[in-house]
Amino acid sequence: MSIEIIKQETGRFDRRFGIGPAVWPCFDLLWIHPGAVRLRIGHRHRATDLKAPSGILIFPNTAFEGRALGDGADASVTHFHGGPFCAEMPPDEWLICTQHEDALALQAMVNLSMIYARRGEEPEVRHRLLEAILDGFRAPVQGGGPAGRLDRLWAEAAGKLENMRSLADVAALAGLSESGLRALHRAEYAGSAGRHLQALRLDAAERMLATTGMSVREIAKSVGYAHPESFSAAFKRSRNRTPLAYRKLCQRLA
Repeated sequence: MSIEIIKQETGRFDRRFGIGPAVWPCFDLLWIHPGAVRLRIGHRHRATDLKAPSGILIFPNTAFEGRALGDGADASVTHFHGGPFCAEMPPDEWLICTQHEDALALQAMVNLSMIYARRGEEPEVRHRLLEAILDGFRAPVQGGGPAGRLDRLWAEAAGKLENMRSLADVAALAGLSESGLRALHRAEYAGSAGRHLQALRLDAAERMLATTGMSVREIAKSVGYAHPESFSAAFKRSRNRTPLAYRKLCQRLA
């Protein structure tokens, strides 16, 4: 679907002027230039920090609000309809530009787009430039195909299980919302993302029980459980024995 730019403007957020609260019926591309901001996005008010140079693409009908971190932040915003993301995700979603090596180049295009807007350049010129900017958001989501991209995301999460306390933490690795991750995982693998995360945790815990002398508490923490009791209960439901019983079985078989 072709892009229709509604409005482009620049501004500054500081202690006096916050971000929102707002809900737009269109896409909202917010780019942070100098400075940093903290946003709360979606019906769950997921907190997301953006530090220049970086941007966020907020989908239509998604509530958001925020404030500047530190002394303030310069920002630009582009409201638009259409574009390559229209049919990909439902409302209450957003994407963060996570490819840091491309961020400065994308920011240069954002700056150029704002200059063209002030000069009243033909809309078609700004539309083509916006499409190129949106490629910076599209690439981390589409690169290598959705399934390959999810495989890489889960592989990264598996290496950081201690910090993956929830699906929201996994989703944040790719600049997605939790509901966006659930939808993508369900579409590609016809299963629950939550159960997949639990399987990663328990598989890792099983290896640690069999090959290390770590305590149950230490293992629970290292695979992302806040409480060892929750880990032990989940392990027993899945393996039909407690973590210590599983460790003893491995020792007998060794």
